[in-house]
Amino acid sequence: MKGQLSADFFISLTLFILLTSYFLVRVLDIMPSFLHEEKMQSLRGTAYAISELLINDAGEPKNWQTLQLSQIKRIGLMDEEENLANFVSLDKINRLNAICNSPNNTVGYPKIKELLGIDENINVSIVIKNLNTDSDIASCWPPSLRLSRIVNISRVVSYKEDSELIPAEVLIMVGE
Repeated sequence: MKGQLSADFFISLTLFILLTSYFLVRVLDIMPSFLHEEKMQSLRGTAYAISELLINDAGEPKNWQTLQLSQIKRIGLMDEEENLANFVSLDKINRLNAICNSPNNTVGYPKIKELLGIDENINVSIVIKNLNTDSDIASCWPPSLRLSRIVNISRVVSYKEDSELIPAEVLIMVGE
């Protein structure tokens, strides 16, 4: 009886196809949420790196807040005189705010992104808030905010104002 197929073969083949199809559908169902979460984790890492650069780096050169915009290589908010972690300079915060919110925001915001070394596909918003008065000290937003994914990183810092130590919050929002 060469060339004849038995019923056992057809049942086995049908079961194999059904199980393979089931696992394929399950993998395809899980994959989009996995890819979305992987991208969000990447954005969280970028947001944290930007917050570290802003808060715990004095910038290049260290007195960038007193220089012309063309002389600044990298911005950082750390107070180089105190040289403490999470201690920022109010002068640097004010200068960051002035650069970002210049009359022509299309020049200011891209310059902030360039000085932070941020990729063109990522938008970053920076808000620095005085925790005592719950008011914004500085804010830097992209000219148009159309983002599909947004990640927030909040860091607590302090600065001196009239020789008084003031607690503040730096909120970094990264999206694409």
